[in-house]
Amino acid sequence: MEGSVRQLVPPLLVVGLMGLGYGALIFPLAALLEEGLVLCYLLSNGLVSSVIAWRQRIGWRTAMALPLAFATIHLCWGLGFWASLPSALFAGTISLEGDLV
Repeated sequence: MEGSVRQLVPPLLVVGLMGLGYGALIFPLAALLEEGLVLCYLLSNGLVSSVIAWRQRIGWRTAMALPLAFATIHLCWGLGFWASLPSALFAGTISLEGDLV
């Protein structure tokens, strides 16, 4: 079973947020970069949510909940990826060459 590059976006988002958050404690530029990352995510999340709401013709209450639902999915997916990676590597279900065992 092969994955795609888009499946790595949530883990990379989590790494970016955490890395830049910790980096901002030392380097002021990291805080600016983190703000840019958050702004890009919020804008793209809002745009995609608006397009989905318009195409599906859903009610405004559901449309307002979509950005929160997408953010929850992405952050939980990213955190779950990083939390399960060590056990998957040590259990032998994932090889470092990219093939599932």
